[in-house]
Amino acid sequence: MENKVESLKKVNLGGIKQSILVRGKEKDLPILLFLHGGPGTAQIGFMPKYQDLLEEEFLVVNWDQRGSGLSYVEGVPEETMNINQFVEDALELIEYLKETCHKEKIYLMGHSWGSMLGMLLIHKYPHLFYGYIGVGQVTNMLKGEEYLYDYLYTKAKESKQENILEDLQAIGRPPYKNPFTSIPISRKWVNHFRGITWELDLNQVISEGMESSPYYQKEDINKWVKGSGFSVEHMLEEMFDVDLEKDIQQVKVPIHFFLGRHDYTTPSEIARAYLDQVSAPEKGIVWFEDSAHMPMIEEAKKFQEKVIETFLKKKTSQL
Repeated sequence: MENKVESLKKVNLGGIKQSILVRGKEKDLPILLFLHGGPGTAQIGFMPKYQDLLEEEFLVVNWDQRGSGLSYVEGVPEETMNINQFVEDALELIEYLKETCHKEKIYLMGHSWGSMLGMLLIHKYPHLFYGYIGVGQVTNMLKGEEYLYDYLYTKAKESKQENILEDLQAIGRPPYKNPFTSIPISRKWVNHFRGITWELDLNQVISEGMESSPYYQKEDINKWVKGSGFSVEHMLEEMFDVDLEKDIQQVKVPIHFFLGRHDYTTPSEIARAYLDQVSAPEKGIVWFEDSAHMPMIEEAKKFQEKVIETFLKKKTSQL
């Protein structure tokens, strides 16, 4: 289409060039910035195929964050891998998007780690946003890990899987003495019980997506792997210090949580309870009954329709 927008570019954010992909059917659409999870699970390489309906209604911006995906380079200063710097990077990106696209505000969506970043942004800079959607919303990582551990222990005991019980007993109930060795074990078993994805193989989705992506070359896939490990290594410990339940009890932006019914990676029940207590001008939940932690992939059509309904109050039957 003549007015179609499709732009992959490098933007200087916080002194480092970082990659963004902007796509939409025409340039006058409102902006929707999607903050990926992880940290380090950069999504330019695999998410666009699940955003076709969104691109009819928004300029969809996928951003490979500092130190991840297309934004990973050797020598990223380790001291810049902190939450405050990511908030400031996001602020610079939003101001850049507003200026170049001639917008007053944007719509914001964050997944998993990106949902923690998203809540911090709308709390600190509410004037920049029309609305916010948290997907697999993180509120308190320690509480989430405790909830997950108890769930895994109960499931393993009920199904008499002694090998899982032995693994869980070995790492002990959170707080973990060593999160870097313990969390991979809990993630292995939550994946076994379908609490990351309900019906699909996420590693396959990501790898096949990047291999077929017009935006990723072979060397970029290697960068993605390195960046994922680098980001977790330097961000994980600080993420455990964030407690949105204590620190953010009121926001001035409409918020909605999109939650997978089977999500135990960032347990949906904890997010639901947090939404009950937080004060906002508008708030709501959309449940995805056939999803765990990745409803934007597992139920992509419904997910996109609900984003459009939530943000634009537009009936999806028009699509």
